[in-house]
Amino acid sequence: TARNPSVNLSWKFKNFADMAAFTKDAKLAVKSYRKEVSPVLQRHFGMAKDEAGYCLRSVLSIGEQRKAQITTYFPPDVGARLKREDFSDVLIFRSVQKHLGLRLDVAHVTVRAEIADEAVAADLGIALGGAVLT
Repeated sequence: TARNPSVNLSWKFKNFADMAAFTKDAKLAVKSYRKEVSPVLQRHFGMAKDEAGYCLRSVLSIGEQRKAQITTYFPPDVGARLKREDFSDVLIFRSVQKHLGLRLDVAHVTVRAEIADEAVAADLGIALGGAVLT
């Protein structure tokens, strides 16, 4: 019988240069940049439960294939200094560094599995209810 090939769903990013290599030939389509309420903001930035913070929602594509739906949260002092037009680079951290004159040392990336709802299915061009990593 034929064996199914193993699937590698991990990427090792030792530094930001590794991330840049991963996104070669990719494009980032910004869907929105606005204030939203999220438990992520509470957990990582110490914001109150009902306090809105800055959130960038985008879709990463390589060629014609939409690869990932990306949600990025920013600390209040950083988010307040950015606007939607600032995210012109496929790598969000490079846009932040460029527009704010900062050098970033650390970025936290969380990947999770979920079932595609209507919004995710439309963003990624997949079937409603399909398994997806976001």
